[in-house]
Amino acid sequence: MKPGKKPFTSKVCPACNVEKPRSDYYKKGDTVSYLCKPCSLAQNKARKEANPVYRERAKASLERNKDKYNANRRKKYAEDPAYKDNKRQQKAAHYAREKEAINARRRERFANDPAYRATVLAGNKRLKLCTPDWVDRAELVRIYRECPAGHHVDHIIPIRGRIDRRPVSGLHVPWNLQYLTASDNHAKHCWITEDLLPATS
Repeated sequence: MKPGKKPFTSKVCPACNVEKPRSDYYKKGDTVSYLCKPCSLAQNKARKEANPVYRERAKASLERNKDKYNANRRKKYAEDPAYKDNKRQQKAAHYAREKEAINARRRERFANDPAYRATVLAGNKRLKLCTPDWVDRAELVRIYRECPAGHHVDHIIPIRGRIDRRPVSGLHVPWNLQYLTASDNHAKHCWITEDLLPATS
């Protein structure tokens, strides 16, 4: 800075044309960066994405370290309440912005991808409370995935049902599942009688 010259307190960013305080610019010796911080970051990101060499390197690095990155994220999500809350807010904001497009993709995938449909059905939110932590979830998904055409996966002892008019709730476990035709499953609803229970040794 030239002797006797007063430091400016604000500056108009040439990229966004918004006057911002000095603190919104990166320090460069006695002066500040040409663009504000958000515009500088956006410019650098655009340059990197336009460079095919950088894209290939970034893709290779992500693939090489994917498991490590995901493990670190899961650990931080479990141990850091602030990080967990921030991620939930980000997810909620993203869903609010893209709700229609996200649900359209889900419906299309549910209709055309048997593996995805099986995963969704096996992990239904309503069933989570009745799914023990020790259950083999892969086995649950397999049962739903292999359900014959025209059949439903039914809980032998219903979830939140009645047995001889008494309230009952079975577990969401592989040995409490069976295949029933759609008509039989609808007729059964959430009722069961003692004589229909599987025999135990």
